[in-house]
Amino acid sequence: MIPPLLPSRAFEEEPSIKSISRADTGLKQGWLARIGWMDGLPGLSFARRVPSPESLLVGRISLLEPSPAGRITTSFYLSDFVAMRFNSQSLLVVFGSMVVAIWALPLIARNLQGEKWILEEYEKTVTAADKNVFKAKLKDVQLGPLLSTEGLHNNGIYSMKGRYKGKSGDDIVLKVLKSVDDEAYAEVKALKGIGEYVDSGMFTVKGKEAPVIIMIKVPGSVLSDTPEYKKAKTDEKEKMKEEAIDLMCKEVAEVGKSKGILHNDNRIENIHVTMSGNTVVSAKLTDWGAYELYTMDKSASEAEIIAFCKKHWTHVDWFVQADFE
Repeated sequence: MIPPLLPSRAFEEEPSIKSISRADTGLKQGWLARIGWMDGLPGLSFARRVPSPESLLVGRISLLEPSPAGRITTSFYLSDFVAMRFNSQSLLVVFGSMVVAIWALPLIARNLQGEKWILEEYEKTVTAADKNVFKAKLKDVQLGPLLSTEGLHNNGIYSMKGRYKGKSGDDIVLKVLKSVDDEAYAEVKALKGIGEYVDSGMFTVKGKEAPVIIMIKVPGSVLSDTPEYKKAKTDEKEKMKEEAIDLMCKEVAEVGKSKGILHNDNRIENIHVTMSGNTVVSAKLTDWGAYELYTMDKSASEAEIIAFCKKHWTHVDWFVQADFE
């Protein structure tokens, strides 16, 4: 049985660890590793809980991450690939022969995964005008219960009461950010672009003023949180994941072609589904933070976008801690 999740502080201490899901690293002992193609290059990423009570050893072996702009940088986050557990307390030694002509790569213009229709990181589109969105102090905001504390870059998502700017509190949520930076500006810009933005500014939460975004509430819930998934057998769970990913990738393509924004942070916890019995009937994207958000050429075909999405997100990649307990 996998013990409780690690403290969030273990993740916050290393800002470069961007895409770790706490569900991916809930091992008290032994290793969690993922191996496969990462941004077009082979490699292995791993995590291990080490003796210190709140320590987490995270690394990525022999990986280079080509960015859409053509830079080559190393990265230190867990990629969502095939999950394997190693219950040995001995040191895991991974040896691989990966010969890469590092000196030549920066000279080659590369798009993300070689896809020419993926243009640049979304936060690079932020302008001076976009940086005015947190200057106002919000009034008449009535917070409801806390819905979620999940997220490396937010301090909680709250429901809302009453009405705000003509919208019912049942239809909107408030997200508390940790800081104001280009990623925060880009998230507001993306929400405006897809029509889910309501307001943003500074608001006092738990006695502390913080930047917040009020946005349209996405219907449904995370697949692994649904009663249907929790009660299902293993083969039924895999079927549900495949159905959700099919619908998710269609949504990614629809938003991409209509808005010119590619959502590529499609972990299971970032997708809300609705169910009809044991069948997933809709899947909606959540979390428009700038990480893994890109501008894209609208001329890309729906088939191209769906194929790209399915290449990077499969039912195996949707790791659910509860399935291993």
